[in-house]
Amino acid sequence: MNNTDINIFPNPVIIYGSNWNILSANRAALKSLGYNNALELQGKHIREIIHNIEHEQLEDILQALAADDSMSPKSNLCHLHKNGWKIKLIAQFSRIEHEGNNSKEAFIESAISLRELPECLNKPNHSPENYSVLAENIPGLEVFLVDKELNIHSRLGNETGKQGWNRKSNQENNFLSYFPPHILEILHPLLKVALGGTPISQEFADKEEHFSVRLIPLTSDHIISRCVIVLQNTTETKLVENKLKHSKEESEEANRAKDNFVAKMSHEIRTPLNAISGFAEQLVKTPLNKQQEEYLQVVTNSSKHLLSLIDDILVLSKIELGQIEMDEVPFTLPDIIKAVKEMLEIKYKGKKLDFHTIIPSSLKGQILGDPAKIRQVLLNLTTNAIKFTHQGSITLSLSLEQDTPSLQKVRFQVRDTGIGISKNEWQNIFRPFHQVDSAFDRMYTGCGLGLTISKDLIERMGGSMVVESVPAKGSTFTFALDFKKSAGKVDNLPTETEAKVSLHHIRILFVDDDPVNRKLGEIILSKFKVNADFARSGLEAIKYFQPGKYNLIFLDINMPDINGIEVTRYIRQIESTSSINTETHIVAMTANAVSKHLKQYLKSGMDSIMLKPYDEETIYRKLISVVNKDIRRQIEPEKTPFADSSSSGFDLDQLLSITRGDNEFTQLMMDIFVENGEKLLSKIKNSHKNNNFTAIADAAHTLAPSVEQLGMKKATLLLKEVEAKYLENLTHFTQKDHDLIYNTIDEVQTGINLIKEASLNRRNNKQTKQV
Repeated sequence: MNNTDINIFPNPVIIYGSNWNILSANRAALKSLGYNNALELQGKHIREIIHNIEHEQLEDILQALAADDSMSPKSNLCHLHKNGWKIKLIAQFSRIEHEGNNSKEAFIESAISLRELPECLNKPNHSPENYSVLAENIPGLEVFLVDKELNIHSRLGNETGKQGWNRKSNQENNFLSYFPPHILEILHPLLKVALGGTPISQEFADKEEHFSVRLIPLTSDHIISRCVIVLQNTTETKLVENKLKHSKEESEEANRAKDNFVAKMSHEIRTPLNAISGFAEQLVKTPLNKQQEEYLQVVTNSSKHLLSLIDDILVLSKIELGQIEMDEVPFTLPDIIKAVKEMLEIKYKGKKLDFHTIIPSSLKGQILGDPAKIRQVLLNLTTNAIKFTHQGSITLSLSLEQDTPSLQKVRFQVRDTGIGISKNEWQNIFRPFHQVDSAFDRMYTGCGLGLTISKDLIERMGGSMVVESVPAKGSTFTFALDFKKSAGKVDNLPTETEAKVSLHHIRILFVDDDPVNRKLGEIILSKFKVNADFARSGLEAIKYFQPGKYNLIFLDINMPDINGIEVTRYIRQIESTSSINTETHIVAMTANAVSKHLKQYLKSGMDSIMLKPYDEETIYRKLISVVNKDIRRQIEPEKTPFADSSSSGFDLDQLLSITRGDNEFTQLMMDIFVENGEKLLSKIKNSHKNNNFTAIADAAHTLAPSVEQLGMKKATLLLKEVEAKYLENLTHFTQKDHDLIYNTIDEVQTGINLIKEASLNRRNNKQTKQV
């Protein structure tokens, strides 16, 4: 319901926010209260427009609405005119949803103005003819002042006449003569209560119209002498209520439809995209000529761009639906800036641009906030800056605007020397799917969502984003955020664990109704030499399954016969009644990245999620994470019985025995080890600088199994000794052996260098054979 909607109603209508501050009012309400426009009323609390003698009654109304949101209480309330006059309104209040209100909850007051009614009611013998003008201008309302015998002393309005109820003529002086029998059946019980001294009201319907009647006894010297009876045609009010209710239902239905569309779109696009990117990854590992490599690079880049577009749309949808949750965890801003710069290094160096970062020393402490969202915003802004800058530089700078014992206000700025934006486009660039010129669609890749998402995320975190730009000179995007200071310590989380046992001992069930994705899974799993069965449907998966048969099940969600959720529930039911005390790890394979649906999969009994499109490394990580599940234990120092434990380097023959001579799998193992080994080694070095020996032991625990598999005997012994001495559960080792750490770092680094060299030689030999 908006201002245009409420202006169609002839009676006064006021909309209040959840805190009962006025959001808007229609023309009839402004006229009644003496205001020229809605801006004069906006922000006022309802108590400011209600006379103080009515505040107690107003509180009863507000409490009634708070207790029961289905109530629509009515009351005669004396309102205040802008000039201080008393305005008598018969008002009805209801709870609604209003599109202009951030909290979505709002309240509506629909009223009938009775400005001259109080004077009339205080004159019991006043002739109604003197108020003929007033009576003609009170649509839908008729007011009677009657005595105990129901003789009429005053009457305003002619609603009974418009309805054709009065059985005789309007000259009749008895109240009952104005109503037909079926209406009198409603009024008789009410009259009995009112004349007994209790105010009462009731709603009723006749034909296709709605009415309310309120009976208010008047006392003189504690004796009931008269009764005010207010009859109101509430059909228009009901129409307003129904329209508001319908608008609310339409809005909710639109949100549901949008949510379902986004989920379906995500699934329908991600599923074929999984095949495209997956087979492109396999194809790049086969012999290709230069032209084929170029074509394949186009396919790979296009699939990545499409996936980025889908992810942006999902984020935007979550923001609009209010499903974005903000974390509050300890982090440091220098870590965020460093990560952004490293992630963009290839892009800005590829365009030969300078990338500067400015971080004052006052901002190097730990703060509380959502580092992932801040990193996403800065990545969007700096990626845009690189995209639209052809020469010069990009500068990402931070400055401290406010510093208190508990809070820091930080100003972020991304400045470039790019093509710039004209001033009349400054606001448009934050619109979804918008670019400043249609020619940009051809010149630059992108979907126009990055700035929209960034602006929305910053506003969700309590800030605002502004842009300043000059065409051909560059642009500057600025925002400021408040952060609480953190007294805690940022955790050094361990990276994912490498394989503890050979992968060829794992038994897998791979379930997918799509033959292309099933074939891709078969190719990838065959490289890891695992024992795998492949099912084409949910029913076939159930036929394959037996308790304890599989270590892991890759299970597609959307299948035509029985979906993944139902298959999971069946498996968990069978396992719960089995004598075999094992629970199979189930990985949901889905193209649906909508958060609430992912939570539903986990609630159904699945253990983890694997979003499509996935690659070899994603599946590899799932395999080793399942194999390594719940293996962390306290380790006592021990010697590993190697024939020559003093030898450095690595044993290629041992690795080939594990991979059964599969050259591609061997190469994959070597590449993954180098990548993760360098990360873990870097963690050990950094932890050592900070004297964090627990983190060192954690990294050693993770690194040791893969080092052992590669035959790095001396490094394995050193890592296990570090692990045993400083593992989290062992506190009896208090002496910090720095020489042990130095020796371990040197030995692992030597092994990594040798593996890099061997990997390069194997690739060169392969290329030579192909030639």
